[in-house]
Amino acid sequence: MQAKEFIIEVSLENLAKTPVKGGMTLTDALKQKMMQTGEAPMVQNDIGLLELISAADPTNNNSMTKWLAMQYLNPESNFRVPEDVNQVKQDLTKFMKLARSKKLPQEQRDLNKYKSFSQLYDVLEQYEEEDVQSGKEQKKQTKLEGIDTIIKEPGLQIYHTKTHDANCLVGKGTKWCTASKDDDGYFNQYSEQGPLYAIIEGDGENQKKYQFHYESDQFLNARDEDVEPNDIATLSKHPGWAEFLNMQIKQHYGQYFKDAA
Repeated sequence: MQAKEFIIEVSLENLAKTPVKGGMTLTDALKQKMMQTGEAPMVQNDIGLLELISAADPTNNNSMTKWLAMQYLNPESNFRVPEDVNQVKQDLTKFMKLARSKKLPQEQRDLNKYKSFSQLYDVLEQYEEEDVQSGKEQKKQTKLEGIDTIIKEPGLQIYHTKTHDANCLVGKGTKWCTASKDDDGYFNQYSEQGPLYAIIEGDGENQKKYQFHYESDQFLNARDEDVEPNDIATLSKHPGWAEFLNMQIKQHYGQYFKDAA
């Protein structure tokens, strides 16, 4: 074993023994959470639990792994392993580059000061590129093979993204694992189960993005978090939303109506 590998392994071993609330070690808490969520992996030892988390750490010495582990344990977090690993790694890489280049203010360069992914995204989103639905990219999208327009009306567009490239284009600026440019595995996994829908509500700078996937019972906002009641209320103001829901009812429950008749 090389010296660098040994140092990293020792670091994970020490981290595994870190005490957390309730008198448990960090790995005990991770194991309990993974059992609850059904994500319990088949690993050889407790270090394997941390290795799953550290896969999202872009540093070469696991310096962000403890923060990631605590976010995984955070009941308000929607961080899932392994499907969110690539997207989170991209976000932390961006944070690291912004911090090193000193583009972030001094008080925002310490990752441990962020109590949640939501707080981190509030900062990172200030450095996002323009939304995909503006200007030339909007014209590009309408021509891009792999996108079916389901609903298009003022303030609401709903697309069925049939390819990974299409999903990355429409999902630009989101935290969806299916829109990770470096990995098409999760897009393929979900799209094989059933269609992925990208929903864009609002106009200009006020646009909000959502992803809907009936087969996995997921309806997520741009931060890869479950939608809130106020999101549903806003979407419900658009006639096209009712049309989309009626399409879903017909597609998934139409047979029941036929049987009842």
